[in-house]
Amino acid sequence: MGSLITPQLNTRDFNRVKPEYALASKMSVARVKGQEVSLGRSPVLILDISANGLRFQSHLKIAPNPSILFSFSTLIMGKCLTVYGYIIRMKKIDTKIIDLYEYGVKFQIGQPAQSQLFKLLNYFSLELRKTPLVQNCKFIIKDGKKYFMHLHFKGLLGK
Repeated sequence: MGSLITPQLNTRDFNRVKPEYALASKMSVARVKGQEVSLGRSPVLILDISANGLRFQSHLKIAPNPSILFSFSTLIMGKCLTVYGYIIRMKKIDTKIIDLYEYGVKFQIGQPAQSQLFKLLNYFSLELRKTPLVQNCKFIIKDGKKYFMHLHFKGLLGK
């Protein structure tokens, strides 16, 4: 009798870079319905990243909405990286103390910028094989719950 389990195919165009430790990032709303906006920036943790998108964790509850473009800024190997994308999925993370959410983001990125990002992430991936704490990156050693609790108690998280 044959197996009822079918293997899942990886349909991603680019491999994800999954560091052992999350990258600290600042997220903000860049555009709403095509109109530029200037709002505050919120701390988030980037869990993995590819040339097409990223996965992040936040204390904020944000519904996926294709009319809201977000920006994410972080530091990878000394390079200030800012990428733009739309939230395409959301999942609540069960914690007893603080509400946390995990999101998937699809980048809005042109070919030249995507090629540059691909090269940076490829080099980053190679460096991560040597050490989990690549120099000149904004790694957070704490898990997400502890990181956001720390920010909460220091009064650095808005509602």
